[in-house]
Amino acid sequence: NQHTYNLPLNINLDDIVDDTDFYSEDQAFITVKAMMCSKRIMMLLVDKIKRLEKKYPDDNISVYVNIEGFIMSSFAGNQQLRVLGGLIMLQGLVRSDLIKLQIQKNFKDFKIFITSPTELKSYFTGDGSTNTDKQKMLDVFLEVFEGSKLLPDTKSLAKVNDVIDSFALMINCYHRVFFSNDFYLWKTRKEQTKKQKKALT
Repeated sequence: NQHTYNLPLNINLDDIVDDTDFYSEDQAFITVKAMMCSKRIMMLLVDKIKRLEKKYPDDNISVYVNIEGFIMSSFAGNQQLRVLGGLIMLQGLVRSDLIKLQIQKNFKDFKIFITSPTELKSYFTGDGSTNTDKQKMLDVFLEVFEGSKLLPDTKSLAKVNDVIDSFALMINCYHRVFFSNDFYLWKTRKEQTKKQKKALT
C-alpha cells in the first residue's frame, strides 16, 4: 500500500515566511514536505523494529538500511533542480534520524548503505548503463524473482517502479551484508567459485 502525506494542520507557511517572497515560501514548503516524509519513514521503521524486539525479546537485533543515492545528470530546468533539492534534503533528514536511532538503541549491528542508481541497475539487471530502463528492472523482478507473487498487477509500470527499486535495494543490501564483497548477482556459480578460489591462493 502506498502512503500519502498531508500537510500538518498546526503549521502555516505564512507564519514562517513572507507570503510575498515566493522563493522563500517555496523553499519552506519543500522543507516541510521533507520533514513530513522523513518522519513517516522513521515511524514505519521504528514500528517494524518494535515488532521484532517484541518477537525476539532476548536478542539485540541488527539493522541494515540501503538507500538509493542520486545520479547527478544534467538538469532539464529549475523544476528538476527543485525536485532533486527536496530529495537531497529528505535523504539527509532520514540519514540523520537513522544515526540518532542507532545512538539511542545501540543495535547489535547497524549499517547504512548508499547505493547509486547506476550501481543498483548494474547489480539487479547486469546492465548499469544509462540506457537501462525501468522495464528491464521489471522484467528481472518478474522472471528472476517471480515478482508476480508479490505484485500480481504490474501492468502500470509507473505505479510499481518505486516498489521494484525498493525490492532491488533490499536484495542488494542482503548480499552486501551476508555475502562477500566480490559477490555479484549476475555472475554464474562457476564464475563465483573460480573468483573465490583465486582470492584464497
